[in-house]
Amino acid sequence: MPPPPGVTVDPCQDTGEVDCRSLNDTLNICGNLNSPPTVMYCPRFCGVCKPACADNPDVDCRKVNDTQNICALGTLSARNFCPKFCGYCGGPGMTTVVPPSAAPPCTDNPDIDCATLDATVNVCADRTNVATNIYCPKFCKIC
Repeated sequence: MPPPPGVTVDPCQDTGEVDCRSLNDTLNICGNLNSPPTVMYCPRFCGVCKPACADNPDVDCRKVNDTQNICALGTLSARNFCPKFCGYCGGPGMTTVVPPSAAPPCTDNPDIDCATLDATVNVCADRTNVATNIYCPKFCKIC
């Protein structure tokens, strides 16, 4: 689940929930800077932080939102790649997370191996964890 409405989140902060060095040594998460574990758990450690609130110039935010509704669903892609387009910008360098207007379907992210993620960082242990709800809600039996 995303943070409550109006809560500001520093998008360049590692979560502290995992040891980023160990996670990188085990799964090489910094090898793919756009992978969900990288941007969710260790953006600072892996060096993917972006200054201020700006959309990624390599992403057509309008097209992605039109086809995948990323802004309304409050997805990680919306926050990391299209924060300005989706209206998530807060203060300097911060992102204000807007509540989703509709619940996402109960499916796991097909790009994530939830079994490996759970075995490595125990993603299913905290059912309120954002990563759990975004990437592995079905595997972790949240929905």
